[in-house]
Amino acid sequence: MPKPPVSLTSKIRVSEALSAVALSWQSQWAQRAMPLFFPDERDALRSAPTGSPSPPRNALQLTRADQPLHEQPGCLHANMDLYKWTGKLLPAVPSELALDAFELAMEIRYLDMQASPYDVTEFGLEPVRIETPEGKRDYAERQAEFSRRAAPLRDSLIQACVAARQTAGVATFAG
Repeated sequence: MPKPPVSLTSKIRVSEALSAVALSWQSQWAQRAMPLFFPDERDALRSAPTGSPSPPRNALQLTRADQPLHEQPGCLHANMDLYKWTGKLLPAVPSELALDAFELAMEIRYLDMQASPYDVTEFGLEPVRIETPEGKRDYAERQAEFSRRAAPLRDSLIQACVAARQTAGVATFAG
C-alpha cells in the first residue's frame, strides 16, 4: 500500500501538521495547475444519463437523520468520518487523537480511490478490482483491518465527547 503523500510519523501538534499538509498539497497542486480533486460516488451519478430518476435499488432508503441508527463501523466512509469529527471537536479532543484519525483517514482514502471506477494509476495507485473474487477478498481484508484500527479511535472520540459534556455540565449520553 502506498504511503500518504506527506509523512506525519512524528507526533506534533495537529494544527501544525494539518497546516503543513494543506500548504504542501496546495503547493504541489498549484505547480501542476490542477485542482485538488478526489472522485467519489456523486461524480458517477453526475455523469449518468439525464431523464427520470432510477427507482431505488436498496430496500432501505437511508437519510442523514437516521444515519446514526445504521452506521457500520466497517464502512470506509464511517471510519474516515472519525477524522472529520475530531477536527470539528478540537480542542475538546486530544491533538494526538486528531492526528491518528487523520493518518488513518488518509490510508482509508487510498483504498477508497483504488476500489473506485476511476483510473488512479497515474497517481501511483494500483486498482483493487472488486469485481473479481481476489479483489473482493483484498478489499474485505483491508476494510476489516481499517475497522479494527478505527475502533480504539472511535472509543477515544466518544470518551472525549463524554468528558467535554461533563466539563460543560451537560448530561452524558445514555447507554
